[in-house]
Amino acid sequence: LTRKARDRIFDRLTGLFQIRHELVTSSDINRSKSNLNRLEYEALLRLLHVFQPGRLVVDAFMPPQKLSAELKCDFPNLTVVAEWKADENHLIVSAASIVAKVIRDREVDRLKAKFGDLGSGYPSDPKTNVWLRAQLLKNRLAFRGLPSCVRLKWRTLDRLRREDGYCEPPDDKLPYR
Repeated sequence: LTRKARDRIFDRLTGLFQIRHELVTSSDINRSKSNLNRLEYEALLRLLHVFQPGRLVVDAFMPPQKLSAELKCDFPNLTVVAEWKADENHLIVSAASIVAKVIRDREVDRLKAKFGDLGSGYPSDPKTNVWLRAQLLKNRLAFRGLPSCVRLKWRTLDRLRREDGYCEPPDDKLPYR
């Protein structure tokens, strides 16, 4: 879907359904001792506590069986359907994916207003890689001087550092290890 089409669908969905979201920001990831999947799981738990549904259909962000088992431990009466690519098989997950994408688009727009044109933020986006590489060049050490919107625990950042010959400081000096 185009961004315009997603926005139109988003407006209709927000008029028909109660929608709430949780953001997992780069700052959350940088501060955390855990990984992105765990942060997503914790965000999902917060939403489940608010809505307390009897049934959940979720696009798995960790192995579906593991996600289902963990959710059943936290919510024994919850019926869980966790699948890879659930948005292709369940209309409600497709709708949730559109909502998530629109919220992400708007968050990226906010970041662009503050940090300049950083592209889409996806690792495959050449514009994002150019922007990130420019940020690394601005601060040759690039360990504490990167903009706050950059995930420090990110393979893309690690790859660019390797390609550009940045050496890493001792482990005890890294802010995220």
